[in-house]
Amino acid sequence: MGLVVIDSIAHLFRGYTDYQHRARMLMKLSAHFQQLAEEYNLVVLCINQVTDVFEMSPEWSTSWYGSVKSMGRRVKPALGLAWSHCVDSRIILAKHQTGVETIQRLMHIVHSPYLESERAVQYCITDRGVRGICPDS
Repeated sequence: MGLVVIDSIAHLFRGYTDYQHRARMLMKLSAHFQQLAEEYNLVVLCINQVTDVFEMSPEWSTSWYGSVKSMGRRVKPALGLAWSHCVDSRIILAKHQTGVETIQRLMHIVHSPYLESERAVQYCITDRGVRGICPDS
């Protein structure tokens, strides 16, 4: 099994103002990634960016879904609804200040056909890589 990481998929599309064209391009790109994954036994990991969710926004209530708190800000995936329908699993990594020099990192499972959605798992980054942290430790 192989791994392809694209960092950042959002960078390629953030400047687009024709949202319908952007959505069509994202759908085609997603279909191509899925075809490559099947053909070559790959996992394709696309890293998106986040954007702030503003309470004054008219779509405040609809934009709340899939958003999380990170460092005191409510954020959501930058590529929006069109991209959210292109991927199998949506995971958001967030940080929270828990003390003067303490940061808690959480992996929020927003949607997945393989994992329990609407759940967060604590993790840490060390010199040996990314490690899960048991809540009792």
